[in-house]
Amino acid sequence: MIEDFHVNQTVTIRVPMMHRLGRCKVYWDHVVRCWVVLLHFQGRIATLLLLPKQGKLEWLEKKLSEKLLAKYLKFLHSR
Repeated sequence: MIEDFHVNQTVTIRVPMMHRLGRCKVYWDHVVRCWVVLLHFQGRIATLLLLPKQGKLEWLEKKLSEKLLAKYLKFLHSR
């Protein structure tokens, strides 16, 4: 399915989008101000997405550590 992808506030392009039905695991980190989403795919493949609030990416990059990722994996819950 082709949909709009917002590159930034002024640039939008049309691209094929992935869609997933079903449940995933999520966690909201109120300190870092980001959503953590774990998506499982067929087999033993998974993706961990860190989705910071606008303007918080650089701060998240500085705070990212093995300890923080372990915290996220511990507190993920199904949604």
